[in-house]
Amino acid sequence: MGSPRDTAGFHRWLAFIGCCTLAGLRWGEAAALQWEDIDTEKRVLHIRRSACDKTRQVKDTKDHEDRFVPLSAQLATWLTEHRANLALEAQVKEWSPEQRALCFPSISTVTGPAMHAR
Repeated sequence: MGSPRDTAGFHRWLAFIGCCTLAGLRWGEAAALQWEDIDTEKRVLHIRRSACDKTRQVKDTKDHEDRFVPLSAQLATWLTEHRANLALEAQVKEWSPEQRALCFPSISTVTGPAMHAR
């Protein structure tokens, strides 16, 4: 096992990697995921936007259609823990409401009309 610092970095990425591997999201879909897109009670993710890895612009998904993806119990746990960890960071760094809406604001730092769509 790595140092505590390595472990902290791993946990910071765990929910994002889980979205890509366990839920099958593309990088841009995971980067543009907002908390309102996650329903832990119904166990689904609502995929409706994607972030461009080059421009960081948020736009519609690749096929321009929303979809619902099953949310595993493990991923739901990781996302819940991730949200709790972000709450303190958001407070300390005085994040904007737009940044607080994102599940992965440090990855996303995105803009665009789809950011506020729907």
